[in-house]
Amino acid sequence: MYNIRNRRQESVQHATAARLFELKPGATPHLVDSTGARRRIQALAVLGWSLSGQAAAAGLSHTAVEEIASGLRCHVVFSTHEAIRTLYRQRSLTRGPSGWARAFAARRGWHGPMAWDDIDDLSAEPETSEPYQPVAKGGRDDLRRQEIRHLLDCGESVASIAKQMGCNEKYIGDLITQGLPDSYQTAA
Repeated sequence: MYNIRNRRQESVQHATAARLFELKPGATPHLVDSTGARRRIQALAVLGWSLSGQAAAAGLSHTAVEEIASGLRCHVVFSTHEAIRTLYRQRSLTRGPSGWARAFAARRGWHGPMAWDDIDDLSAEPETSEPYQPVAKGGRDDLRRQEIRHLLDCGESVASIAKQMGCNEKYIGDLITQGLPDSYQTAA
């Protein structure tokens, strides 16, 4: 409809024309703001769900999903809004298979599901804190060494420390040997 209305498409299939002729003049489907639908499509893309995959799963055209995601459509019919909302409910807690979709969404600065307090609130702003960066391998060892030092000063044994910290005794012993002063190394 968008392409026909804006004269981007000059012809349609017979089935489409028949459905258009069934519409009554002056009767418009119930339209809703597309903000929630746009944010949902974008959030799913951040998770790795491609726009074409979303369109197929929601029973929508790829063009419609692209136009909603890019903000070209300010309003959508209620059934489209509900189809996208249902898809979002089904997939928003699962990582999608498409790395390309994740990269595409990242390049556009789209936000994932957790960025929104209320995804349908028109005045809501996404949370823009820095993304989680995992600590480099062994990066937490310095903090653990401090804790081990404290527990050793309190008279705890290596076995007791390992149990308290949820580690095995060998790991605790290795940390003591690698990074604590000589006076503590005798405890290992």
